[in-house]
Parts: sequence; structure tokens; C-alpha cells
Amino acid sequence: MNMTSTTTNSLFGVDGTWIGDGSNGTLSTSSSSSDISVVSGTRGSPFNVMFDVVAGSTETMYFEVDVLELSGNIAIGVVCKAELLPGYKTRGMFYNGNVTNGNAGLIINFGDYVKANSKVGVLVQRETSGAVEMIFYMDGVCLGAGFCLPQFGTEEVLSPSFHVTGKAKVSFHVPSELPGTKERLNVGGESGYVGDWKLERFSTGPELHEFPLPVGRDIILTVAKEDEGEEERSTKFRVSIKVANTLRCKVEIVGKMENFDKVSVGGVMSTRMLPSPELQTLEQLVAKSLPTCYKMIVSEDLIMTAPAAEFCASRYSKSFSPAATYS
Repeated sequence: MNMTSTTTNSLFGVDGTWIGDGSNGTLSTSSSSSDISVVSGTRGSPFNVMFDVVAGSTETMYFEVDVLELSGNIAIGVVCKAELLPGYKTRGMFYNGNVTNGNAGLIINFGDYVKANSKVGVLVQRETSGAVEMIFYMDGVCLGAGFCLPQFGTEEVLSPSFHVTGKAKVSFHVPSELPGTKERLNVGGESGYVGDWKLERFSTGPELHEFPLPVGRDIILTVAKEDEGEEERSTKFRVSIKVANTLRCKVEIVGKMENFDKVSVGGVMSTRMLPSPELQTLEQLVAKSLPTCYKMIVSEDLIMTAPAAEFCASRYSKSFSPAATYS
């Protein structure tokens, strides 16, 4: 869907009041309504809150939410006031790592799950025809369109909303301008180890002969930060490779080897499905080789090297088709 481009945020400077869904949860706000605390009242059932705006949200708008504290789960998005209902009865357009309607996941693993210290951005683009496109941002990275509704209507007011199970404290703010990027980027970023990688070559043996990879099946390697300290450069990572089973291990940078990072790899854990015959040998070799890796580097590709194996992978970003409805 091609949406009209604009840089004006219609929500900027708009007055509003935070209201709950009528259930027994608790809601408290600062005097400026920027800091919001939400606690669900019934165990296992969410409490939904909404920024009840006076005007402006029938046009294109953007807001950001910093998750300051979280004990439980939070989904961030928009609702119509008439659909702000107790618990799982609320229907809206939300992001919590999945794209969800407040009751069910519509697109699974759309991005990283929302947790304490996450920053979520929500862009709602509206057309005079009534079409609506909703784009999500996670920690400064555009995830792309999660919803694309061709005939939503022009009169319905969409308002910022949170869907909380447990306890959450967030900071809500509205920039004056809309984000410049609206297309999905690689979730892991453009540099560094973190992100998803597609295995392009896997070589084994003392002379590193290339092992044939399965045709029509992507082998995805995922690197995530293990340490969440203040250092700009992470030194500890969680690594997983999906062949038939998912193989997981921890990797720590322990020094330098020329241009490479010298690494120490922990033991490999695996799920326990029976691989198909064409994947079984590859999976066994990967599981055997991964914990022996001793150096790695990112240039354009990610390279992990072991005494008798080498992994070479390119940046990978999964594409998703946006949900066409949230009912």
C-alpha cells in the first residue's frame, strides 16, 4: 500500500487524559502525563489503558514509549475508544515482539520482545481514502508495517494504548516530526555481531572442504547480546543456529587474534527433534564444530573459525506481510 508522505505529527501538542478499561487495574500518571504506571488487577488478565485525545489522531501520528520498569508483559499500540474493553476483550493494533490485536498474535517474532529499557515507536499513517498503515520501531530500528488496513475509515479516532499484564512504568512522549525511515531494516543493525545471519558456506575437515548446504532451506544463525551493561561494545553473546533442531551456546570475546576477536564458546544445547536424513549429517557437524570455534569477525559477512571448520554467514532480515485486519 502506498501511503502519502508527510513530516507533520498530528499528535504533537495535543491534549489528552490517560484512562483505563474499566476493570480493577490501577493507573497513575505524572502531572505532565509523560510518566505512566500501570498495574493489572487480576492475575493473568491484562489491564488496558488509552490516551484519550481531544483532537488530532484521525491524521498521521507518531509516539514513542520508553519502558522504564516491567514485571510481566506489555504491548504498545493504538485502539479506538469503543474497543477499549476489560482484559482480553480489547481489540486494537499492538506490538510486544509479536504483532497482536490484544488477544492473539497475528505476526509472530516480528521483532525483539519488549522488556525493561526497551524503546518502542509507533507510526500510524492515514489516508483520506480511509486506509491505515501502522509501522513499529524497536530501539531505534524500523521493523516495517505490522498492519495495513485498506478500508479502516476516516472518522474513527485511533489513540495510543498499552496492554499490560503485571506491572509497568513507562515514559510517553510525542516528537514534533515523523520518522524518516518507514521500511523494515535489519533488526540487528548494520554493524557488529548482533542480528540474524544466513549461513552461506560451511567448511569442515583439516583442509576446510565446503559442505553442501540444503537447497531451498535457509540455515539461520542468530546472535544476541548476553551482557546488558553500559559498555558500548558487548563481549558476551548468545548464539543459536537453526538446522532441523535449534543449537544454542554462549560466546565470549576474550582477546584479539590479529584482526579477529578471540572467543571462548560454551557447551552446545539442542532441541530434540529427529532431523530428516538430508539435514542430519549437517546438524551433527555443526553441533560438533560450534563449541570448538576460537575466533570470529564481521566484515561484510560473519565468519566463525574452528580448527577443523568455518562458518560464513551474510546479514539476514526476514520479511513479513502486514496484517490486513485486527478483528
